[in-house]
Amino acid sequence: MAKYGNGLLPLSNTPIEDFKKILSRVTEIVSREGKKILLAPSLTYPDGLGESPDIWLSKVERYFKAGSDMIIIDFSMTKVPPRMR
Repeated sequence: MAKYGNGLLPLSNTPIEDFKKILSRVTEIVSREGKKILLAPSLTYPDGLGESPDIWLSKVERYFKAGSDMIIIDFSMTKVPPRMR
């Protein structure tokens, strides 16, 4: 991974604790390669992101504090009841 890649996009809605484990492992691997890997978790609305802006900001902040370089937010509205669209 670190030899050929420049980034890692974990599965959508990866729980923060799992993301921290991934980050730890990736950091360990890339330090041997002397590279930097961009880490960009993806959060979907509403399943991974939550239903209100307050929750969104809280979750995004937690991922950045954990070590995310950027976050992909998917607002494609899959599985969202019509009343929430």
